[in-house]
Amino acid sequence: MSHSSFIALGSNIGNRAGYLHAALNEMSSYVTIVETSHLYETIPMLVTDQPLFLNAVCKVSTQLSPSELLRAVKETEAALGRTPSIRYGPRVIDLDILFYDDAVIDTPELKIPHLLLPERDFVLAPLLDLDRDLIHPLLEVTVQKLWQRLQKPLPPRVMSLGDSIWHWGQGTRLMGILNVTPDSFSGDGLGKAIDPLAEALVQASRFTAAGADVLDVGGYSTRPGHAFLSVEEEIDRIVPVITALRNAVDVPISVDTFRVEVAEPALDAGAVWLNDVSGLSK
Repeated sequence: MSHSSFIALGSNIGNRAGYLHAALNEMSSYVTIVETSHLYETIPMLVTDQPLFLNAVCKVSTQLSPSELLRAVKETEAALGRTPSIRYGPRVIDLDILFYDDAVIDTPELKIPHLLLPERDFVLAPLLDLDRDLIHPLLEVTVQKLWQRLQKPLPPRVMSLGDSIWHWGQGTRLMGILNVTPDSFSGDGLGKAIDPLAEALVQASRFTAAGADVLDVGGYSTRPGHAFLSVEEEIDRIVPVITALRNAVDVPISVDTFRVEVAEPALDAGAVWLNDVSGLSK
């Protein structure tokens, strides 16, 4: 029988977003990740002399019992390098079971719903993203009502792009477009150059010097009447450029493709953003 659970994730040491992603990957071996919240950057509570946290919540489907799920998430924390430290202190990863169906559990090892949930903005804010009408089985009020009672502003919502953390609403971001095609819609395709890779690096340098915040690499033209391009040809066009850019610039790299077979090697090469003209519909 499958059960629904909500699990909070937090990290404030090292590559915080990287640890959250790694935790989700580890957890996917024993639960099904149904949905994830937005990412929030939050101020530490209680022990305040420590770095800011990144926090999120995921909804999962699992066949594990509550005690089995607790054991599994603790093993995930250990696998990612969490070691015993001061209570509420810095940590590479923190995983807390918030809800498990509508169960109420009170044992020395596990308390569900999580006891401190009603007072934690860094848990309630991402929970709002997932299910604001979710009812707390003990308090018999919704997540939305718990948030209203807290009377706090929403913590800053952020986006992780590799080593960069972008805060939503803090200025306009500029994207430099590198069309590694001979038949670009805008007529600026680098595929017409004698050495497209070298020309892409020159263009990237111009863009970053002019203030580009992210570079977008595309190898398949969307121009009407464009020539068909195989998956292998598209990969051959963009992956060498992405690899070279990763070692040459310090801004995030985006890949412009609608094919998952191309996106995967592009992300492996160093892209951290998928720009899909199809809206993930293909």
